[in-house]
Amino acid sequence: MSTGQMVFTIIAFIFIFTILTNFYSLMATTGDGLKSSQDAILETSVASSWIDFAMGLSFDKATVDTNLRYKSTTPLTAAASLGLEADDTTSDPGSWDDFDDFNGKTLDKSVGMPGDTTAPIFTTNFAVYYVDPANINTYSGSKTFLKRMDLKVWRTKPAPRTGERLDTLKTSVTMGYFKFGVQ
Repeated sequence: MSTGQMVFTIIAFIFIFTILTNFYSLMATTGDGLKSSQDAILETSVASSWIDFAMGLSFDKATVDTNLRYKSTTPLTAAASLGLEADDTTSDPGSWDDFDDFNGKTLDKSVGMPGDTTAPIFTTNFAVYYVDPANINTYSGSKTFLKRMDLKVWRTKPAPRTGERLDTLKTSVTMGYFKFGVQ
């Protein structure tokens, strides 16, 4: 092999190496983007499932066992007392009976099959409070017939890799108490 052919072969190898390096770098970046998108979809699913569960509960402890049509907010839980009541003795959401029992709680949810120890786990932080009926983005320090739940959801397992950015999904839902026929 002559010197010219050797130089040409070396240049060809450098060229192929450069192309392959860029290709695999692009593939790694695409994989990270797909993982981030998958996490966002799972965060949305977790938030939706918690919202659906909470919306199926009673508006307030005072409305759990009654069909009363309240004209005033007096029987409702005080704004400072939203959360688990004294008779809610468990931290299992399946035993909770009203919307504001979520207040101040942080709950984990696995998104895999039961018993799958490798399944991702997402953590959700909840805040529930009364809101101003004229503007549901405004907190109310007093009782109203509207409660808002803010949720923050993020992946906690598997732990983020070095340099991996984890996004936090933030969403909210408002629940109202309304009964027909109130005079």
